[in-house]
Amino acid sequence: MSEERIVSGVTSMGVARRPDRPSGVTRRTLGASSAITASSALAALATGCNLPSGPIDRSAKGGGEVRFLHWIDRWLPPLEDSFSRYQERTGTKITIELISLGEYPTKVTASFAGDVAPDILFSYSQNDSKYYDAGYILNLDDRWKRDKFNLNDYALMGTERWCAKAYGMPFFAEPFGIYYNKTMLRQHGLKDPWDAPTNGNWTWDDLVEMARRVSRPARGDEPAGVWGIWWPYDNVTYFGPNVWTFGGDHIDFEKMRWTLDSQVPMEAYQRFSRWMRVDKIAYVNGSPEAKAVAQAYAGRDPFSAGRALFRFRSVTDVLTYQTRVGSDFEWDVLPVPRQGNRPGVSMTAGHPHIISARTKVPDQAYDFARYLAGPEVQEVTGKARISLPALKSKFEAFLSPAPVPHVHVFSDIYKRPRGIHFRHHNTPENWSQYGAAITPLLMGERPLLEGIRELNRQMNDKVQYGDCAPYKGLKHPLPPGV
Repeated sequence: MSEERIVSGVTSMGVARRPDRPSGVTRRTLGASSAITASSALAALATGCNLPSGPIDRSAKGGGEVRFLHWIDRWLPPLEDSFSRYQERTGTKITIELISLGEYPTKVTASFAGDVAPDILFSYSQNDSKYYDAGYILNLDDRWKRDKFNLNDYALMGTERWCAKAYGMPFFAEPFGIYYNKTMLRQHGLKDPWDAPTNGNWTWDDLVEMARRVSRPARGDEPAGVWGIWWPYDNVTYFGPNVWTFGGDHIDFEKMRWTLDSQVPMEAYQRFSRWMRVDKIAYVNGSPEAKAVAQAYAGRDPFSAGRALFRFRSVTDVLTYQTRVGSDFEWDVLPVPRQGNRPGVSMTAGHPHIISARTKVPDQAYDFARYLAGPEVQEVTGKARISLPALKSKFEAFLSPAPVPHVHVFSDIYKRPRGIHFRHHNTPENWSQYGAAITPLLMGERPLLEGIRELNRQMNDKVQYGDCAPYKGLKHPLPPGV
């Protein structure tokens, strides 16, 4: 998900108001009224206290106040008119509470344990399962059944349901594709993968050959080099296409285990290590060259600075690159390349809206979450280019007019096999383990295969989940259309 596009700190901002429509929407920081410490709150989660979800009040007509927690500040301004219209229709006051993603686990856990949680939360889905199992999140089964709410209408991120129970209200879809610099290809006399006869049906060999042709080290008149490939290899799921497209998986969802040390993932790590160490076509996080790019191009990343040909990243950066690249160069997007007869396998992510089980306004909170998942707000989400809407019938709001020629790559991902995040109670801890270990391993500071085996063991030691099989029967990568 948009883990890279977050509020840098807890923020409180004024709300823009249209002269003819006072919004009434307020913003504030997440209050610190609970004296619960992080350690005691986490201990409370571990006990799995089952909080009641409460009966459905069918007579609720709106009114009261709904506190809405959010951690991506830049997504809120395009939605403020929608929030205002909702308030006018229902009489329910919407108060937005902002928090940084870094503070989310500690402060949100404390707020649940202290019974002061916001009513509805834009979740950080890597934490959701522990909240689900502890009983802190409202079970929506009865409400979905009553309203005939159909998840099949949505592009899903993976934890809307947990252990066969309904919790997460869809809001946005986050498919990943490959951004590429068309101008750089032309400058090197390279054929664009969208040109005939390829027509976008390109291969990993194509990607590597083009990357070799453009990559070069820093030189005297240029403080930073150029890389063919900028891939977020330090997130275990983002690395997935390097495994899935080659016929393997580094996760066993059925058994709730990492399998980084199985044959196909091991081959993928060896291949990527060669790109970094030997071929020098892949950007290395934290390297002197990476630091030179950051220093020379303040406020830009390697792709928007024109220092990377290919970047694997989510749909949420379409708007980012429209702003940051501007007219500096021409860019477009590609699908993950195929390998032989196997189609390229990308990934999708996202974060749903969840509702506190102890909210005093469960019907108003649910009604607001349903509004955010509904056609009106989903269309705004697409037109504002916040992200691809989760509601499939509103995909077109993002896709047309096309912000880049082949933006349909992102919606087409749902027509092909795709991977998702492996979520459990300690997903962030697993990501930290992996992120800290993987660059030294790929750069040869330790024996690669031995190091991957040990990393796999350490990560599996951290995997925790409740007393059910949350992914029972899941086929991964997900088949087309799921």
